[in-house]
Amino acid sequence: MGKRRLIASAALLAPSLVSACGSQAPHLSPSPCASGTSSISNFCVAVPLRKLPDGLEYADLVVGTGPPVALGQPVQFHFTLWLANGTRISSTYETSALATFVVGEEKTIKGWDEGVRGMRVGGVRRLIVPPALAFDGSGVNPNIPPNATLVYNIQVVSVASASVSAGPVPTPTP
Repeated sequence: MGKRRLIASAALLAPSLVSACGSQAPHLSPSPCASGTSSISNFCVAVPLRKLPDGLEYADLVVGTGPPVALGQPVQFHFTLWLANGTRISSTYETSALATFVVGEEKTIKGWDEGVRGMRVGGVRRLIVPPALAFDGSGVNPNIPPNATLVYNIQVVSVASASVSAGPVPTPTP
């Protein structure tokens, strides 16, 4: 029953996202902003962006259900990535392959590690990731240039309980 409520809630919220952002779903291409929305380049957000001291900006487009994502938890999510100029780079929605990482293990970009904290399953968050929290001056392949600001829409699909850090296995003493 909870899954049906989530789908129904998303269906009710979709028209407001469409009218504010001109797209059919939070993971689709950006478009010019309606008045009263926050923006970066040609991206619009129907809710206010929050900016953290390190430069990461975010807005919850859809608030999910369940407990919030916390440090040490494995998270699976869909994402769509654009450059700040609106160039779409990639999307897991097309491949149905989920992105996965353990929050706080620093095995992904800092913008993701910090940006998914507090999200809930089913939630969709827009992240504006400055270069220092992404790939910095190095860039990645020809698609992401050095010093690029990245724009993500992330949808949390599942969150597992906190994982145990892989460290040395204690040796039993006789």
